[in-house]
Amino acid sequence: MPDFIPSLHIDLERTWRGGQRQVYFLVRELRRDGHQAYLVSRKDSPLAKRLEDERLPVYTMRFFGEMDVMAARRIAKIAVKMGIRILHAHSSHAHTLALIAKRSVPGGRVIVHRRVDFKPGDDALNRWKYGSTDGYVAISNAIKDVLVDYGIDQKKITVIHSAVEPATPSDDARRKIREELGMDDETPLILNVAALVDHKGHKFLVGAMPKVLQHFPKAVCIVAGEGELKGDISKQIKSLDLQENLKLLGFRQDVPDLMAAADLYISTSHLEGLNSSLLDASMMGLPVVATRAGGQPEAVSDGVSGLLANNRDTEDIADKIIRILSNRELAAKLSRGGREYARQFTPQAMARQIAGFYERVAS
Repeated sequence: MPDFIPSLHIDLERTWRGGQRQVYFLVRELRRDGHQAYLVSRKDSPLAKRLEDERLPVYTMRFFGEMDVMAARRIAKIAVKMGIRILHAHSSHAHTLALIAKRSVPGGRVIVHRRVDFKPGDDALNRWKYGSTDGYVAISNAIKDVLVDYGIDQKKITVIHSAVEPATPSDDARRKIREELGMDDETPLILNVAALVDHKGHKFLVGAMPKVLQHFPKAVCIVAGEGELKGDISKQIKSLDLQENLKLLGFRQDVPDLMAAADLYISTSHLEGLNSSLLDASMMGLPVVATRAGGQPEAVSDGVSGLLANNRDTEDIADKIIRILSNRELAAKLSRGGREYARQFTPQAMARQIAGFYERVAS
């Protein structure tokens, strides 16, 4: 049996978002391959519950910020007890705690999973954190470039894309969702799934819709997600008189059903690490439109699985949407190409690449 490197994964988020899904995939697949992989998480977090439900090893505790020395000591104690050599941090606060814990873990190494494409702060704390870390997993080449520009030795960085799995919509999902929305089967339906925060660029999606409606007056765009900008986005929708054509659905747990009902998936982010939702949509057979932001051009093969639009460009975003909705042959081609393109982004491939990186960092 290979000399597997034991790893302890640290995620302190209270919610279930894309990053937590990736941690779940990673721990699950490492365990399936025979690795000793464990999770440290907050009490009652959705991620901890998901792993516990599948009888995967989880340690839960309370955290009081990234400088919680007592939490770091508990992490170190777990690591020593389980013979951990890799402390794998999956968030900024986890990054700090892992470095503090490392001091009490003989032979321990800290790896940070970087999922965002903005430059770290230039303050003393961040300089210490990023200078003291043993390795980085960047989910796109765009993120690697940001880290190198920040001053990180590129030999410490490996690019390993996030993973997706086929989703199964409920029976007759297209009809049910369209009935909920008061739509017939022929009306174009555009879908976006994203938190309502600035970097997701919803204002550019709203800004593109008037031009789309000139060509498809009955088209509807639905946005699944909650966030701090809900009020601002609602005001923009109202100011453009788009209430009947652009609907904020809030947080939804039936995203596969929404994808089954839609004709096109859209992302107008102006900052993005990779955006695995684009891959989810492609795997479901949805043609996609995405901006050329961060790692999105790595999640969308332009002309194969979707079309790329210029970043922050409402005219170009609208043109790409119109082009797909106007051309059924193109939409079918992108649907087929997207399914094939997304198949390479499997949890198994991601976990095995990361396990190989553990060996390089540990040695």
